[in-house]
Amino acid sequence: MDLVRHPTSAELLSIHSISAEGIRIGDKCYQQTLLLTGSEVTPLPQIKCLADITNALIETALLSNPDVVLIGTGDSLQRPSRKQYLDWLNADVGVETMDTHAASRTYNVLLGEARLVAAILIPVFQ
Repeated sequence: MDLVRHPTSAELLSIHSISAEGIRIGDKCYQQTLLLTGSEVTPLPQIKCLADITNALIETALLSNPDVVLIGTGDSLQRPSRKQYLDWLNADVGVETMDTHAASRTYNVLLGEARLVAAILIPVFQ
């Protein structure tokens, strides 16, 4: 039997707050788009809006083998283009878009349930 070590809640990166000042994770506040998994934060300064999210970025998010990839689209919900939507359907994992506040709450809930989740979060500037 193989034993698998799961990170403790203290080791997981949860989102503490979202505001016009940025996305607060732990003691750091990020003012750019982030790719976030339970154990890693990757700044994505080149991503300014949903249209900038490419298949390559989704594939990068999938490297952590999440059950779902959440995309926070900023202040308000933005719908993906038909092409993005169809491409993401082929990713064989759930990709959900919602505003960044909702994506952050959902991310924290799923993380708290020990689910494998990744999030791409576009900051809120209002």
